[in-house]
Amino acid sequence: MIEIVTLCANASRGAVALECEWLGGKCGGAPAIVFLAKGTIDPSSDWPARLVRTLGLRGLVCGLAGGLSLRDQARDILPALFEALDIDPRMWIVGYREGATIALLYAAEHPRGLAGAILIAPRMFSQSPQVAHLLRARAAFEPAKLRERFACHAAHHEWTIEGELHGLRCPLLAIRDFPDDDGSAASHIDLLELHAHRADRLETHAHEGTAEFPPLDPMIRFISAHSPLSR
Repeated sequence: MIEIVTLCANASRGAVALECEWLGGKCGGAPAIVFLAKGTIDPSSDWPARLVRTLGLRGLVCGLAGGLSLRDQARDILPALFEALDIDPRMWIVGYREGATIALLYAAEHPRGLAGAILIAPRMFSQSPQVAHLLRARAAFEPAKLRERFACHAAHHEWTIEGELHGLRCPLLAIRDFPDDDGSAASHIDLLELHAHRADRLETHAHEGTAEFPPLDPMIRFISAHSPLSR
């Protein structure tokens, strides 16, 4: 059942109401997996329930707050929500696109807290084809001295979380979405692989268009291998 969790106002924002849905029951301790939905929860999407059921764990699906930046979601909203629900920080976070970006930012802010994160089609920078081309080219030629040359161009285009990726420490599984026409889908993963070298483990999974999306099998294997709850 979907319920509304209201976060009290603070110095930088008003009160925020979030949709949340418990998977596997609300009682019995903190959830093992937190899923970040986009906006409101889609009740027709049943793969989170199938994932936690297969693993024998509990889960919590969280809608994202509207009108706030991805960094505000990661640094303000998620910590406030976890505190309000008394959730143990040693959890898994699963996010898709914007949710994956928020999961990365949260993981970078809490490098020793998370059990791990699963990132489905994460976004590391704005979807400008020029930015995608520049960042992918730079990743391909690192550690050659091209950083300064590309940085001056990429800096003029909206946003990137490149600077935060060095803080990642927990195990990470990145799943590619269907390829974009401009090739940026691969560029996001390239940038993650370049800067997340301090993560305990980083694996990538290339989704095939004929397979189920998101693919549950690689998630099940990864969580089973790396979760403290599975040992």
